Amino acid sequence: MTKQPVMQMEFELSPTLEPVYSNFAIITHTPSEVMMDLARTMPNTPKAKIVARPSSPTRRLK
Repeated sequence: MTKQPVMQMEFELSPTLEPVYSNFAIITHTPSEVMMDLARTMPNTPKAKIVARPSSPTRRLK
């Protein structure tokens, strides 16, 4: 049995990228997409502010 070569990927962060703090996540999906709402909330506060919404087509996820 022949082993497939391992693919390595390099990642580059933009120097202007700013970190975003979140302590709450809501993950939703459809047959074609997965979405995450990342939010920041405080104790005893009934409101959360969504700070990021990454999404990806499901055919690219493994």
